[in-house]
Amino acid sequence: MRLYKCSMGQAARATNRRLAFSATTKAAATAAAPVGELGVAISGSSPPPDRPTATAAAAAAVVGKQPNPGNSNSSIMPQPDYLVALHLTTCGKQGEEIGTDEAPICLIAYLIHDVRHNKIIAVEQHLVKPQVNPGQTGSDNSEEDGLATISEECRSETGLSADSFHSASYLESVLEEMDKFLRNKGIHPESGGKTFTLVLEGQHPMRLVFHPETCSKKISLEQFPYFYSFFDLRKEFLKGRNSEPDTIVSLKDMLDSLEMQFDNSPDYGTRQCIAMSRVISRLLNDGHTFKEPEKVNQFYYPAIVRKTDTVDDESVVRARGLPWQATDADIHKFFRGLNISAGGIALVLSKVGRRNGEALIRFDSQEHRDIALKKHRHHMQQRYIEVYRATGRDFVAVAGADTKEGENFLAKLTEPTQSLVRMRGLPYTVSADEILDFFRKAECPVQFDSEGVLFVNHKDGRATGDAFVIFENEILAERALQNHRQHIGNRYIELFKSTPAEVNQVLCSFKNPQQAENGHDNPANAPGLLPFTPLSLLQPPNFSKMFIRVRGMPVDASVADILNFLEGHSQNIVFQGVHLVYNHIGQPAGEAIIQMSSELAAHMACEAKNRKLFYLPTGKRSQVEVSQCAPHEVPTNLGLGPGALGSPPSAATAAAAAAAAAMQQQMQQTASQPGLFHRPLLSPAMSAGTLLPVSQPHHPATGFTHPQPMFHSPQAPPPPPPLPLIPVSRPGAIQFPHVTLPSPISAPSLLANTLMAYPYAPSPQQQPPMQPGSFMYQPGMLNTMNTIIAKGLPKDIDFHEILRLFESIFASNPQTIPDIKIAIGPDGLPSGEAFVSFSSRHEAERAVNECNRQQVRQHCVELMMAQPVMAV
Repeated sequence: MRLYKCSMGQAARATNRRLAFSATTKAAATAAAPVGELGVAISGSSPPPDRPTATAAAAAAVVGKQPNPGNSNSSIMPQPDYLVALHLTTCGKQGEEIGTDEAPICLIAYLIHDVRHNKIIAVEQHLVKPQVNPGQTGSDNSEEDGLATISEECRSETGLSADSFHSASYLESVLEEMDKFLRNKGIHPESGGKTFTLVLEGQHPMRLVFHPETCSKKISLEQFPYFYSFFDLRKEFLKGRNSEPDTIVSLKDMLDSLEMQFDNSPDYGTRQCIAMSRVISRLLNDGHTFKEPEKVNQFYYPAIVRKTDTVDDESVVRARGLPWQATDADIHKFFRGLNISAGGIALVLSKVGRRNGEALIRFDSQEHRDIALKKHRHHMQQRYIEVYRATGRDFVAVAGADTKEGENFLAKLTEPTQSLVRMRGLPYTVSADEILDFFRKAECPVQFDSEGVLFVNHKDGRATGDAFVIFENEILAERALQNHRQHIGNRYIELFKSTPAEVNQVLCSFKNPQQAENGHDNPANAPGLLPFTPLSLLQPPNFSKMFIRVRGMPVDASVADILNFLEGHSQNIVFQGVHLVYNHIGQPAGEAIIQMSSELAAHMACEAKNRKLFYLPTGKRSQVEVSQCAPHEVPTNLGLGPGALGSPPSAATAAAAAAAAAMQQQMQQTASQPGLFHRPLLSPAMSAGTLLPVSQPHHPATGFTHPQPMFHSPQAPPPPPPLPLIPVSRPGAIQFPHVTLPSPISAPSLLANTLMAYPYAPSPQQQPPMQPGSFMYQPGMLNTMNTIIAKGLPKDIDFHEILRLFESIFASNPQTIPDIKIAIGPDGLPSGEAFVSFSSRHEAERAVNECNRQQVRQHCVELMMAQPVMAV
């Protein structure tokens, strides 16, 4: 449905209405207004304070460009010459709930009030096309024209309808009209040396509506600096009238307290502005001065947070569901309008150094924290973000510096424009000069020269291959990131945007031997992260060189592209033998480890394909290195530890691979016919990563154990057809379904796309029978002592919702986040059940007692302790 705009008067410009207030209008309005409004001077009014100089006036108007503002939300300044009452209306909720639904602005009205003469100069109202904010999704948006639907609350409050916006302007155009209006009236600091400050009713219109919307629509406020300072009329009224805060929550409450009424203007925005002017007039007449405006921080400033710092519990929130690539700047944009403390953004890393989609944010005051909580389920890009209360201890644990070298390094971050970049995969013997030369050749010099480079070392001084570097501004940092995967010596280097909190967390993880042992060297021990599954699941140990390593591929290369590159040699790949390599944040590293059927097959593939061009269907190409290696060499090169890979395939597996290759070739020939589409037979299995039988045991938070696989001999009867794949995942892999290895490893991590359980139909001697609609497990597959079963869940539930169900259990200790498995029915769809494994029996029982029969989207969820399935 298209929205239309009505005119706001009979003037030629239908969208704008300027009320210059003729003598007739003044007389009519004065009858209902207190003396002193609408151009009538108030006798006996106190003289205005001394005016600042023109330079000072301009500086006062350009609030937000000052140096580090610290933790103050307001500052004392001379009373301005004019107050501009500003009213914003959204097409959604109104009043105290304005801005909580992300509804866009649909109306702006503003009024100039002369402080010296205590009178109205002019008032104007504009309709604004309610353009849906980028990234916001929902059923209340118009898909036809990108405009939001006018809510019933907005229609009843303002009298506007969809047809009212036919000729309305967009927000940026309206702001330009407002700026031109202020200049024409001679009150703009740049056109007359006068000073003015905005006045709004409450905090929400500016902090929860205006700044978030202008930020999401990329509207620059550089030419509108006065939007970084405003007076909160409610606060000024409480100070001027000594009223109780609970009694004044709206503009109507202020008018009632003063025994006044709204103006009878036909325009909603004009009525609101005149009512605000009446309150301002009474406050000025009573001797109140407007001298402590609220400030909106334009920038986020870095600062050092120490482990010994004390942070107020009422100033911290936890944001969940962030994109994996989110940075401090993205979080600051999400909370734009609210004042985040210097150094108050801390992205959370898991024990293995991976961003887990969470951040802790510290605000200047409880008031701003409370407003931040109203952004719960607001959108960042295409994702909604959950915002919860957190404690100061949580914030310090993540953001606090615990090493002197980290503190000294971060002390160099003094400007909001500086950027941090993390380097991974460095040669252990690299020097600071080599790093400086690396970036100097790319025309992005490191700030502070060698002092701007921080090497990450183990506690005993051994290099880790990681480093952090400082760049003077975002432009240089972006230019530096374009050198991702370029070489220093014979090592290619990975580059990522970083944050001060990441510096502290990485340094602490290496300086703490216990954490390094439990979290970095053994990633399977990290709770909430899907553990890496070694390839030894597939083959018994052997040291023949039947693996090949392909390096330098385009990062978006798929398994199918690898098969095309290897051509006929792909027929010698064992079943499920292609394994892509990903970096520490789950992004493709442009490498692959491929298991061939024999050492000879691996040798022939290397001879034929080394130093050849790797082509993608898109036309992208790169020269790749193809090298032969033994199973025990691959973990050493990738940092996986010895014994992670297996040996040549058995005869049964080799036969299966040959049959699969033949079927794939046949499918490729069929797919050449017009209108047909084919998926390579090996692609689903290989792109899904390592597959394991569902009967193999799994221990929550400790990783999969890997008994020797059972192969069917040619003489044995063939196994039944395999059942559908059952995804087995954990909270750490919700937003990016890739398993990663610890961040401190200097080489890329070998992993699978998504770990899958392959439920072969078993023989009665080996497994209990599968029951349709249930997820069966054996003793040892789950730690049933610590596992509960959740029944009655919505079938489209995600891991975040299940975690919220048990938030009271692990909120006090994030290390106890449970392991979650969603059950899949025989139709391949979620069955409405889930298995939740806690770190102890006590926590599991507590979860059943405290969380049983809670409502999840009108579904009553029943919880019970799991019982092992006994073999029959």
